[in-house]
Amino acid sequence: MNPSKEQAIELVENVRIAHRLSVGFYQRMMPTFDAAAEALDCEFWYWEPVFTARPAASGTRPTRKWLWDMMPLFASRHVYRKVAGGPLQKGDVALSFCLYLDDGFKPEKRKAAGAKGDPDPVLLPAGASVLELELYRASADGGGTFDAIWDKAGAPDTKQAAWHAVHENLQGCWLSMPLADVVHDPDGLVTAIRQQLVTPLSE
Repeated sequence: MNPSKEQAIELVENVRIAHRLSVGFYQRMMPTFDAAAEALDCEFWYWEPVFTARPAASGTRPTRKWLWDMMPLFASRHVYRKVAGGPLQKGDVALSFCLYLDDGFKPEKRKAAGAKGDPDPVLLPAGASVLELELYRASADGGGTFDAIWDKAGAPDTKQAAWHAVHENLQGCWLSMPLADVVHDPDGLVTAIRQQLVTPLSE
C-alpha cells in the first residue's frame, strides 16, 4: 500500500535530513582519520568499502546492484602507513581505520539475524556504531617488500589484546572503540594508537 501524501512528504524530508547529516558526519570523520595518521607520521595509502562493492559505474543501472553499494562509507576501511620503502624494515607501520556506522551490517550478524541477500534496511536489527583499528608493524627486517607482505598477511585476531604475528616479520593488533567516543575526543584516538605502538614487540 502506498503511503499517504503526508507520509510521503515526511519520508522525503527525513531522507533529505539524513543525507545532510551523513555528509556532515563524514566531513568531520575523514579529517579525523587524516589528523590521527599525520600525528603518527603516517600518510594515506588507500580506502575501500568493507562489505559492499563500490558504487555502480556510470553505465550500470543502480538497481542491478545492492543499493547498499551507494553508501560506500557506511562500512569502510581507511588505511595509512609509514614505510621506509624497498624491503620491509623494522619500524614500518600501517594503520587501518575500520568505520562501521552500524556493525549489525557485518556478514556474521546479518546471518545470525536470518538476513539473506540484499538486507532490508528496515528489518535488519540495528547494531552499534564503532571504529575498529587494525594496527600493523614490522617486527624484523626483510622477508619481502611491505606491499608484498601486506598482500599475504592476515588480519589481527580480534580476541587478542596483545601484538601477535599476522605474517612473517609483521605483527598486528586490534582495538575497538565506540564511534561517539572518537567524535567526542579525537585526541584520545591518537593516544590509544600511540600507546599500542610503543609497547614491546611480542616474541
